[in-house]
Amino acid sequence: MDILGIDIGTVSVKYLRVRGKGTIISRGEYPHKGGWEDLNFVLTDIKDKEGTDVEIAIAVSSQDILKRACSIPIMPTDEAKEAIEWSASKFVTTPLEDMIYENIMLGEINERGMQKEEVLFVGANKEYINILLSIFETVGFRRIITITDSGILYLPIIAEKKEGTVAVVDIGGRQTGIYIFNDKRLRFMREILTASESFIDALMSEFDLSYDEAEQYAIEKGFNEESKNILSFPLDRLTSEVQRTFNVYARKYPEKPVGKVYITGRASRIPNLVSRIQDAFIEEVELLTSPFDIEEHFLPSYALCMV
Repeated sequence: MDILGIDIGTVSVKYLRVRGKGTIISRGEYPHKGGWEDLNFVLTDIKDKEGTDVEIAIAVSSQDILKRACSIPIMPTDEAKEAIEWSASKFVTTPLEDMIYENIMLGEINERGMQKEEVLFVGANKEYINILLSIFETVGFRRIITITDSGILYLPIIAEKKEGTVAVVDIGGRQTGIYIFNDKRLRFMREILTASESFIDALMSEFDLSYDEAEQYAIEKGFNEESKNILSFPLDRLTSEVQRTFNVYARKYPEKPVGKVYITGRASRIPNLVSRIQDAFIEEVELLTSPFDIEEHFLPSYALCMV
């Protein structure tokens, strides 16, 4: 049966239909204003085009999904779950029984002279997940096989490159995800709010443009002589936060420094952005390109279908 990989971002929804061992049948992208009503409209249109005789894999980028790292003593797997839940209860305001969550083991770290295991807690309120599922089911999609976070889907793509420790900086619509991978494992992640819309907001304010006009300007002209100083303000915020993330990571894993940075996401389409980011880092920086016959912003959707 074909699989639809549906990537619900902060400002757009992207999907791919994949058959068998990776044959791409169709794809699509929709603006997404946010909110359940708009998502219902988008999914209805996808259903009208693709039908419902498919399996559905979903990735979501949302501030409603909590992602937080914690550390626990190194212990057997059957004992670790209780220790993780105890640690999570310190920063989760919702009772854990009211959440759907998973724990991703990131690796061993040295914390104040003690070896510990770092764990990424990823969870959402059951009510949020239930509403999300109900919209898919109301539209007619019944065979939902996966719900996950978008950033984790970069792992199989990065693992193929075999380049040691690398970072993926996914500059999305309203948030940027920073993901650091090593030895075919996610080692560190962080999300920041400086993202594609930060560049659009700067252009709107400076040139008195509408949102659509500013977005078109950014994608067509990017960092030109007229705009480079205006766009430098959000760029400096972005690169400072990314560098701060690398510094925190380096304290945890000093023996596995980031050697390469891949840029992807909505803002990666801005001309000259990647070269300007390169100027801010000693690490090599390049655009994350697709190893498949698809545009790079469809990579999470494709990875969803191959999980």
